[in-house]
Amino acid sequence: MIKNPEDFEIKYWAGGNDFESVKQRPKRSIKKKLVIVISFVGTLALFPMFIFGLSNIDFKNSDEVVIIQTPIAEENIQNNNVSPKQEIIEEKVINNDSWWKISKRVCGQGRLYLAISEQNNGKALFEGDTVTVDCSIN
Repeated sequence: MIKNPEDFEIKYWAGGNDFESVKQRPKRSIKKKLVIVISFVGTLALFPMFIFGLSNIDFKNSDEVVIIQTPIAEENIQNNNVSPKQEIIEEKVINNDSWWKISKRVCGQGRLYLAISEQNNGKALFEGDTVTVDCSIN
């Protein structure tokens, strides 16, 4: 226990042993704070305008933009009026392939990936392997 409080000494990491040696930053004035807030809000308002300005999207003619995604297999059936083929396809696995990518590439839709995985007993995919794909399963 310290008997004399004057013997107690605090050492600061900033250097000296006294509190005055620690540099204090002067407080910002209201004008400086106002400038900081206005510049931050202005930046938030201008950022989306800058991003949309860089893109080539024409919002004035948005009625003309139509995106149609037709799977490859269905597109061929619609154009040729042919019934879907009941073929089993042997597909070679390429680098960084997944069941979804194989399903999308072969069948035209990735949602069949679980059925294709089950057809191949859920085995791991390695580059160069061959897997069987039956797109007729829905």
